[in-house]
Amino acid sequence: MIEKDLELSSQDLRKVAMRAIKRIEKEDIPEKTKQKIKGRINEAVLKGSTKEDASTPDVFLYNIAVICLGFIVLLCASSYLIVALYGASIPESIITIGTTAVGALAGVLIPTSKKQQGK
Repeated sequence: MIEKDLELSSQDLRKVAMRAIKRIEKEDIPEKTKQKIKGRINEAVLKGSTKEDASTPDVFLYNIAVICLGFIVLLCASSYLIVALYGASIPESIITIGTTAVGALAGVLIPTSKKQQGK
């Protein structure tokens, strides 16, 4: 519980790290020690930023999923119309695939509340 309160965004973490590095520069300690401390601070910042970046959604993959689902919906709708125009019986698979894609598209596009995301 306390750890969640102490979590910083990657931007805040970088600000704190920059302040620490500036303060280290002013201290009267050997240069080799300063470099080691700076290296450890940079490692900590990189670990913190990759941890946050891994949890952020990938917009590119999201867009691909929406486009593919939309294409499936359009393909099923046009197949339904073409089959209906020729007077043939409409296969249930077209209806099933189309309605499943519509449901998946709705599930992807409906925003989740912050409570459900755990924030």
